[in-house]
Amino acid sequence: MCKSILFRSIAVLMIALIASEVSAQNKAANDAGPQPKAAGGGADQQAIEALKSAFINAYNAGKADAIAAIFSDDGRITDEDGVTIEGRKAVADRYTENFKQNPGSKIELKSASLRFLSPDVAIGKAKLLSTMLKSRR
Repeated sequence: MCKSILFRSIAVLMIALIASEVSAQNKAANDAGPQPKAAGGGADQQAIEALKSAFINAYNAGKADAIAAIFSDDGRITDEDGVTIEGRKAVADRYTENFKQNPGSKIELKSASLRFLSPDVAIGKAKLLSTMLKSRR
């Protein structure tokens, strides 16, 4: 069950990160004036890969604060039960608790697809490979 929760949380997280990063890039471009932009350019894909790598590295190092730093101030995570947390502190608290419950857990994400719905929104699918060590009690 824990693996399933982790997978769903990461899938939701990846979609949130993708939308957040692409939206932030487009906002910066819009601040410079109107410029038409095709969906899914190479720079967008590279930015998404960089966010994914940052998340994986932070997760595997057990650094909840580094995960939270990936999010915007008003970033959100909605889990498979529909429970939503909002803000960097809430994200940090969620992963701090996750790392307490699953010390030493590691993840790897194998990208399966990335589809841009618009210049501001993309959906990414990935296969999660995880190693969850049982805690010593």
